[in-house]
Amino acid sequence: MHHCLNFESKLAPYFDTEKGLSRGQRVGHKISTNPTNSINSMNSTNPNRPKFIVDHNVGKLAKWLRMLGFDTLTFNGENDSDMVAIALKQDRVILTRDTEIMKRRLVTSGRLKAILIASEEPEQQIRQVVDTLALKDKFQPFILCLECNQPLVEVSKQEVEGRVPPFVFKTQNDYMECPVCHRIYWKGTHWLAMTRKVEKLLKG
Repeated sequence: MHHCLNFESKLAPYFDTEKGLSRGQRVGHKISTNPTNSINSMNSTNPNRPKFIVDHNVGKLAKWLRMLGFDTLTFNGENDSDMVAIALKQDRVILTRDTEIMKRRLVTSGRLKAILIASEEPEQQIRQVVDTLALKDKFQPFILCLECNQPLVEVSKQEVEGRVPPFVFKTQNDYMECPVCHRIYWKGTHWLAMTRKVEKLLKG
C-alpha cells in the first residue's frame, strides 16, 4: 500500500476469502492461520515505528498490533533462542510473559528490547505496550492484514465481484486485499467494533 488512509476511512475485515483461491472463486468461511506465514513479513524502513515479535504466551497481541499498523511476527516455536535471534536480526521488540527471556544478557545489556507482559488480558496487554513505548502518535490502523502481517492493497469493486457476499458487493464500494492470503477487507460490522477499540486506546 502506498499511502495511509485517513482514520475515518480505515477498513476492517468482515468477510474472509480462503487463502490461495484464484479471483472469482468465492468461499464462505475463514482461512486457517499457518504459523509459518507470520515469518514472511513486510520490510519496515521507518525507524520511528517499532516492529515486534510476539511470544506464543501472548499471541493475541499480534492481531491488536497489526490492527494498529505495527509490523508484528508471531513465534510459535519451542526454542526461545530462535525468537531472540529473529528479534536481534530484524530489530524487533520481544513481547513475552516468560521471565527467563528477560534475564538473557542481550536483554539486560539493552542490546535487545523486550517487554515482560504483566496481564493475561489482551486489552490490558496492548495498553501496556502502547504506554511503555509511547505508541499513541504512531498508530496507522488497518493497513496490515491481521492474519499475514502484509500491507493491504487497494482493489477495485470489479476485482472482488463474486468473491464477497452479494449484499456486500451491492452496498460497499471500497475494498482492500491481502496480497498473500487474498483476504478481502471492507467497512463491515467489525469495522465499527475495531474503530471503537482504537478510539478507546487513544483516549486511555
